[in-house]
Amino acid sequence: MAMAMCLALLICVILLVFVILQHISITADKGQSKNYKDTIQVFNETINRLQEAYQNADKGQSKNYKEAVHVFNETINRLQEAYQNADKGQSKNYKEAVQVFNETMDRLQDSYSNLMTKKDQLQDKFNVVSDELKKAYQKAFQLSSGWFFMSSVSKSWSESRQYCKDQGADLVTIKTEVKQVNIFLNANGERVWIGLTDINQEGTMQWVDNSSLTQGFWRKDQPDDYKGNEDCVELVSSVAALINWNDIPCSDTRKALCEK
Repeated sequence: MAMAMCLALLICVILLVFVILQHISITADKGQSKNYKDTIQVFNETINRLQEAYQNADKGQSKNYKEAVHVFNETINRLQEAYQNADKGQSKNYKEAVQVFNETMDRLQDSYSNLMTKKDQLQDKFNVVSDELKKAYQKAFQLSSGWFFMSSVSKSWSESRQYCKDQGADLVTIKTEVKQVNIFLNANGERVWIGLTDINQEGTMQWVDNSSLTQGFWRKDQPDDYKGNEDCVELVSSVAALINWNDIPCSDTRKALCEK
């Protein structure tokens, strides 16, 4: 997807240059603009080739994107050659067109450099997310109520919830003893966030689906809101199945247990 987006941006840049050059050509001396018209023709041909490459792009590969970049570089070379071979004695309007072209070339090169930087940033972000998903789904398991997976990185409660949402899920809700035991058996001794908090109203625990807590599986003497700063709930799967919830500060870091 990152490749296709970059390719679309590349076409937009080419189109912008084409519009600028075409506008100048209206005022150019018609008898002295052969090389300039050749430039316009080069742009027309290139736009067609870029649009064809974009339409036929295989979303899972970068071959056509690389081909589009090759066409772009080839065009730069051809335009520079046309400029260097231009008749130095041509009309004022044509010289103005060449000046605009020269300035536009600089802008185009800057846009191209920025585009490549953005492409690399998107690719890096994609690689990070892809690795994170692979690690998470290696720990995924399925119960009768849905799919569950655990993050590989410990984060705050709110950050962990956002991680789940980014994957089309949310922090797990546990409303039955059967589900609690099943999650305990699959959590592999981890300390994980669950979707339970009293951050909205102290002392009133609420699930992320906005339902109220009716049955809890708390450790002894929990929840205790120690120092008045424990509003989020973790599940400690290294202790007994039915007494392993604990309230802790939401800023503490735990892995996310997501439900989809």
